[in-house]
Amino acid sequence: LEQQTLEQLLFMQQVFLFYYRESNSGTSQSVKSLLSFCSSLDANSLSVSVSQNALQNVTSTHSIAGFVLMEMLDIDGLLEKIAASGADGSKIPAGSLAKWSSVGDGVDADVNAFFHGRPADRSHILFVWSIFNRLKVIASGQQQEEQPSVDIVTMAVTHGALSNIKFSLRDELIRSSTDSSAFHSVLKNFLSAFLVAFEVSPRRVSQDMVESITDILTLCFDGEPLLVEQFWDKNYVLDYPVRHYLQQCQQLFPSLPMPYMRLL
Repeated sequence: LEQQTLEQLLFMQQVFLFYYRESNSGTSQSVKSLLSFCSSLDANSLSVSVSQNALQNVTSTHSIAGFVLMEMLDIDGLLEKIAASGADGSKIPAGSLAKWSSVGDGVDADVNAFFHGRPADRSHILFVWSIFNRLKVIASGQQQEEQPSVDIVTMAVTHGALSNIKFSLRDELIRSSTDSSAFHSVLKNFLSAFLVAFEVSPRRVSQDMVESITDILTLCFDGEPLLVEQFWDKNYVLDYPVRHYLQQCQQLFPSLPMPYMRLL
């Protein structure tokens, strides 16, 4: 069983690199396949006699699955489209959004079923999916009520989505991986997408939320000098939301000192 879980973990790593390195994008079917694969992995259903290594392999596989979904959906590419249109005030041509628009047919029900199977362990998947859907609405320029998306994200956060994401980045396998910087970069861009999707401001959210976002950003930049350099490059549009978030934290200083001090 330990060998089997190790092979599943290595497979998930290769899937992540496939989408990260090759600029490949997922389809509705590939998202469903990812959910199906993860559903077959349940640490709680393993025998009590199973080794600690096997349990850790399953946990790490679930952690990497969140990063796979971020890359499979090409969330940073969609965010870049939105940033470019916002810079010059132009509308994004519908044709250039085709690869994102095509992902989602019939998938919402699968994501919801997957989440409700084990909410505490899978909330980060629902979180990623809901942010992707919200970005698609923003990119299309449609006037659509925001509240349903807010309710879904709130449900995901309530069930520990941000804690799961923090745990993922602290996962020993991810931290020691030769591709560690890739995971840090993907998550940093995803946090930018979250800030944009729901116009997150430290003034508008709870202190717990501010601390969680700050924790994740700190983990993303820790030991990553290239990402830090990228952050201070004003021409790098994907980091604009994070830079804006830092500016807002600065405005709250010294009444709320820790987020600003930690991010610096």
